[in-house]
Amino acid sequence: MKCSTFARVSVFVIIFLVIFNFGLLARTYHDPQAFFSFHVPRHWVFQVSESDPQLSVFYGANLEELVYVEHLGSVSDVDSESFASRIMEEYGSIYGLKEFAVIEPIQRRELDGFPGAVMIYEFKGTITRMEQRIFVVINTQGYTITYSDASCSFWDNVVAFDLFLDSWRWLE
Repeated sequence: MKCSTFARVSVFVIIFLVIFNFGLLARTYHDPQAFFSFHVPRHWVFQVSESDPQLSVFYGANLEELVYVEHLGSVSDVDSESFASRIMEEYGSIYGLKEFAVIEPIQRRELDGFPGAVMIYEFKGTITRMEQRIFVVINTQGYTITYSDASCSFWDNVVAFDLFLDSWRWLE
């Protein structure tokens, strides 16, 4: 009987730790402009030297893994989908990203109650990279939130991006 009580308590403790693990291992990042906040997993590092008031950069646990958030200021696009389409057209142009290819086309995706657009694409930089990018337009202000990784490990690691997005809050 004692063993089964111990086993039940152990299972409860394990479930508790799994459910609340993210909260214990995360800290909250607040945008310096006070536009948004989100939880950053402990193994991710804010890159002060690569960030500025319009760009927040975080490196992940893996060598090529990063998340970056851009506030692009006022945009002329009427919604997130047209914003995404315009940027992707630029990426695919002769002056855009080298060997740019759409992996998953633009789809609607809400981010903390605001309509957004999400897509996945690949391009060749110093290495071949794959990115999942979310586009949001709020009161004419354009934002992109991007998960980027080496193409060879993207699908194994992109789940980490959900940790950022699930805790995302718009502050304005």
